[in-house]
Amino acid sequence: MTSPVERVTRLLDDPPPSRRPSDLRVVSVFLLALLALLAGYMFMGRGFAHLGRPPVYVGEVVLFGGLVATAVAFVRLRLRLRLSPVVLLLLGLMVLGFARTVPYLGIYGVDALRDGVLWGYAVFALMIYVLADPAMVLGALRLYGWVVPVFALWLPISYSTFAVLGAGIQADELGSNIPIVFFKSGDMAVHIVGSLAFLVLGAGAITNVRTLAWRSAVVVPLAWTVLVVGATNRGGLVTVAVGIVVISALAILFRRSRNWGQERK
Repeated sequence: MTSPVERVTRLLDDPPPSRRPSDLRVVSVFLLALLALLAGYMFMGRGFAHLGRPPVYVGEVVLFGGLVATAVAFVRLRLRLRLSPVVLLLLGLMVLGFARTVPYLGIYGVDALRDGVLWGYAVFALMIYVLADPAMVLGALRLYGWVVPVFALWLPISYSTFAVLGAGIQADELGSNIPIVFFKSGDMAVHIVGSLAFLVLGAGAITNVRTLAWRSAVVVPLAWTVLVVGATNRGGLVTVAVGIVVISALAILFRRSRNWGQERK
């Protein structure tokens, strides 16, 4: 008979044959929860983000689950964090944000942490970098390809829904009720840029009439929402404009790289 301590020690010393973090149930549950979280942010915006009880909302719950899943994966599979240049830049941003947040905790309390959400939520990027494998990333891109058309058609509906549900609500006032569908121009601008990037860079070249038709159907509501965003939020308009410039530059670079590779063959 082996003691509980010996069984735990053997479990840690002899990890399971599979080396993929996604094979661990706790990691799979976290990744599914993260997909649901991102979909909620994408389709319902700030209204979904406010699910929970202050100061703990749905985003913080999923973040905690991700930390637990990552810790289990590190122990069970002996994972290592490879410090690529991008990871180092992200860690530098987080350290800088942490250093600029801590001095104000005593003055502003939880509000200081909310202002630091940019660098704090960067932990999600590190967790995905550690836990995701190439097959999972490819599957996520394919799933996103199905989500983009639905999201594009949803944009005019969400704008109209928020106009009705949000009438008379001052969202910036403490204690204000937030409707479950909250169309915030700046947030929607980010999702629009992501959708355009996928259509231009991730979906491949137009090869037939059917592909051209569905892309055109997606672009129409996206373009309409860009006009709405630009009319209501200058920051959102700048976000879309900069995103389009970056996407165009990347598309040109990818095309030149592809042509150069074909010429070498």
